[in-house]
Amino acid sequence: LATPEKARDVIRLIRQHYKNRNKKFIVTFLEGTYKINKTVLLTTIDGGNEGFSVLYRGEKGKAVIFTGGHTINTQHIQKVSSDSPAYSKLD
Repeated sequence: LATPEKARDVIRLIRQHYKNRNKKFIVTFLEGTYKINKTVLLTTIDGGNEGFSVLYRGEKGKAVIFTGGHTINTQHIQKVSSDSPAYSKLD
């Protein structure tokens, strides 16, 4: 499963099938950078409860990074001087 959403969705399906059985789910994200394009929504049905436990974790001792940022083209950034109208809006 390559994405957090896919892991979540598969666990949801399994939980529906095994409603009355004790199950333990461990989702381990392998080392690497995961680019997130939209919010990953986890609700109460995605957490543990009576008979089920769910653990999301990174690979032990490895760097697991979730990023949703965008690269900024620094050519469009200008220094704000004290005489600029924007300067008064800065803390």
